Formats: sequence, C-alpha cells, structure tokens
Amino acid sequence: MTFSLEFNDCSVRSMEQLTEIDLKIQKEDIDKGLEIGLITPRELSESDYKDFPELCQEINFLMLQEQDDEEMFDDLEEMINQDVQQTDYPYFEDVYDMFEKPDPLRGEGIEVIIRVVMNKGHFYLGSIAGQPVDVYIPSDIAGWDVDIHSYYLMDIKWTPEQRNKWTVTKIHAKLDSSDMLIAESKHTQYGEVVQQHYTFDLPTPSYYIGAMIGKEGRNINNLIETISSWIPEQSGSDYEPEFTFTPYKDYTRVDVYIPHGCMWKFQNICNTVSHFHY
Repeated sequence: MTFSLEFNDCSVRSMEQLTEIDLKIQKEDIDKGLEIGLITPRELSESDYKDFPELCQEINFLMLQEQDDEEMFDDLEEMINQDVQQTDYPYFEDVYDMFEKPDPLRGEGIEVIIRVVMNKGHFYLGSIAGQPVDVYIPSDIAGWDVDIHSYYLMDIKWTPEQRNKWTVTKIHAKLDSSDMLIAESKHTQYGEVVQQHYTFDLPTPSYYIGAMIGKEGRNINNLIETISSWIPEQSGSDYEPEFTFTPYKDYTRVDVYIPHGCMWKFQNICNTVSHFHY
C-alpha cells in the first residue's frame, strides 16, 4: 500500500517565510531577564533602597566618585563660600551679620586676625576669616613691615561710608615663631641625618588652615618657592621642605620636614611659619 501527503505549495520562498524568526526584543523579554538575573539594572529602584539600604549607599558613593571631579569641587567651593557668608563671625560675641548689620558700639578697636592679600603701592588690602577682600590698611600704619599673604592681629573700625567696609587703626607686632616650637628631632640612617623634623603650635584658629594651604596647595607652594629663592645654596636643589597642617585643640599645629639635601636652615623655617600666625 502506498502512502502519500499532499502539500499546496512546496516552493523555497514559502519555506523561508515559515522558518523566519522574530528577533525583536519585547518589553516582556527585558522584564523576564531582570527577573532571572540575566540583565543587570543600570540604576537603583525604590525597592532597592527599601530592601538594601546599606548596599545602595555604597553604590551611590561609587557613582559619585565617577562624576567630574572639577565640577564637583567647583560646586563644593561655591557652597562653602555661601556658608561662610551666612556664618556668625567667630570674633564677635553676639549673633549678627557683621557686614549687613554692623553694631555701632563695636565700631572701634576690634582686634581681628587679618590676612594681607594685596599691596596697592600706597596701601594694603586684607581679608577677615576668608571673607571678601574688604579691609583697608593705610601705608602709614603698615609701614614696610607687612608681608603679603601673612596673618596679623589688627585693630579695625567700621567704615561703611568708604570704599572698604573696614579700616585698620593699629597693627600688633607679630609673635616670635621660635617660641612656638614644641618639638625637634633628627632621623638618621647609617649615622647620617636623612631628615629633620620640627613641630610648631600656632595660636591661629584651625579654620584658617584651608587658606594657609590654598587650592591644590598653591599658597604654601608659592611661599616655599619664594623662601627658597632667598637661599643661594638652595638654587637648583631638588629637595624642598614639607609642611603639614593639622587642627590641634581648635588651633593649628605645623610639622616641618627638612630632607637631606635641602639647604633650609631653622631661621628660614621660622620665617615661613611666621606667615601663618599673628
């Protein structure tokens, strides 16, 4: 007995149409992939924060590190500047805005730490605790004994009618940096001194440390370069001193490391440290 099957169309084109596979990814495919772990989510969901709060915090921290550092620090700098403008000035007893609401009873003889910022030839300009440059320092008061980027204890008065809101009436003599030295040591290797270490405790409040160092170390590096230029033996040397600033009991501690081959003497160190205190 013969058995046979009849087909209406056995052409090659018809077979291709029957075997064509739909490879388009549908939403249900993605949902299923997420469900069984084949696809890793690109962002955290509300359920993730609810079920795994500690893990989500770590993930957010890693994502933050991948952001543009320059943009992040610019935002941080702007936030700090705004915060400084709204912070109670540390040298005054009461809570009031020093720049917008001056107290007339405090208009004379206020002792404040001033950082000298500019030499304008016939006068100097300074700033108070990172505030805008708004302190006028007459040359007849400053004389020639004022160093740029150095801190001084000054008496100021409120002068809102003038271009600068504060005017200096007296500059107090700087304290002796050598009197602030609390420790000194030498590190030797095979009988040779490889490093000298000096520690100073300064009366300067620790919130000035950022201004001492400067952005990316610019202030301290420029100061070291200036002092080194005054030392003939240091010319061409690849060895520079290292300054480390740390808060200590609300004030500033400075550790100075002089490597072997650096021509800095103790007096050069004291001259540099004097820039950081009144």
